[in-house]
Amino acid sequence: MKLQSLDYNSLPGISQRVFSSLSYYDDLLGQKGLEERSHLSSQACRILQRCIGRSDFQTMSIVTGGADAGFIVSRNWSKRCREVFWLVVFQDFKRKGLAKFAMLETTASIKHSFLTVHPKNAPAIRLYQSIGFEPTSKMTKRHVLPRQYFVKST
Repeated sequence: MKLQSLDYNSLPGISQRVFSSLSYYDDLLGQKGLEERSHLSSQACRILQRCIGRSDFQTMSIVTGGADAGFIVSRNWSKRCREVFWLVVFQDFKRKGLAKFAMLETTASIKHSFLTVHPKNAPAIRLYQSIGFEPTSKMTKRHVLPRQYFVKST
């Protein structure tokens, strides 16, 4: 397992893999989940293109066994504070510890980290809490989804 810089050559075909990987949205939101999944997957390449190469973003591919297994995008707000902006593990690589590995690697050298997650996404919440993130009472909305903030300080 390793993280490596995501580059433009990795982007073709990523939209369909993102669409499949976000199937839990359907369980959370029914028909709205399908709409949100379609929206995010169609935007995936455009969002990633905007982040690649920017000094304030880390856009990393999660690689295992020589294959791209997902990606993690984080934004540096300062030398001591980072937002985990987007984490996707592709469907055929889920439940293998890759998300935990990517999160630990991404937040290891940072004093303060934060992220948002849908309050009903129990697997993600369990993961974040297992590595030291704590929920806050702050809520926001991203697209049509409610999101709860989680923070971690070391």
